[in-house]
Amino acid sequence: HSILIILFSQSTKLIAIFLDTGYNEFDLTMLLYMIPGGVIGGLLGTILHKRISLRRVQTIFNVSLFSIIVLNLYNAMNGFLIVING
Repeated sequence: HSILIILFSQSTKLIAIFLDTGYNEFDLTMLLYMIPGGVIGGLLGTILHKRISLRRVQTIFNVSLFSIIVLNLYNAMNGFLIVING
């Protein structure tokens, strides 16, 4: 049920932005890569889930999550250093 809550809350936010300011101030070209990437990732994930063990899926998930955390920390530190150094 939580996925439906997320879907409806994000949909209402997108509608509110459209009615308020529109999407002209946003660069939406990245959507051309994100949407197919999400669909392909979902399809590949379904195929891989059937072929590999649950333990392996958990390992892949944990490594991916850790990589994202490290990348975010790196970006935060770079942003912090840019602000500090002017």
